[in-house]
Amino acid sequence: MGAGAIVATLATSLMVTTADAVAPRSARILEGRSMAGVSLDASVRLTATGDAVRSGVPAAWGRVRGGGCFEATNCSWAVAGGGTVEVILHARTSRVQRVATSAPGWRGARGIGPASTTAALRRAYGRRIVRRTTCGLNGFGGLSTGFVLNSRYHGQRRFTFFELSPSGRRVGRVWIGRGRAPAGTVC
Repeated sequence: MGAGAIVATLATSLMVTTADAVAPRSARILEGRSMAGVSLDASVRLTATGDAVRSGVPAAWGRVRGGGCFEATNCSWAVAGGGTVEVILHARTSRVQRVATSAPGWRGARGIGPASTTAALRRAYGRRIVRRTTCGLNGFGGLSTGFVLNSRYHGQRRFTFFELSPSGRRVGRVWIGRGRAPAGTVC
């Protein structure tokens, strides 16, 4: 399965009503592989105007938030019940590079997702997660602090990044992506 269009972290600052999108209220996160059926490396096609996805799972979610995808690579949908789902595409290949969500109903196999406590995250993953400050996950720069879970899928490096809320006590957003979550504090 697959598809996606990617989202800018700016998306959370743009509020729309749930009537503007129909991304699922709850969904499964497969660490380092997919969210709600949107797989990393899936090919995605946008409409000619760049404001809707023509193929893959997100096509059923409706028009993207704000009426368009930023540079036809970063798109966002509101999620019924709160939060957003964001998809970032490779500019040349239109393949999914990263997917992120801040929707509290989206969870991984260990029950961790947005709004989970940091204590629950540590209990669920133990030493497999590493605290990390990273820059530019959303393609626009900006620091993110959280915990990274590195993995491999079909021999390729993948990551799941549990970005912390400003208080540092809860998971604010979960990212999955190809390669490794970039380390560094200089944006």
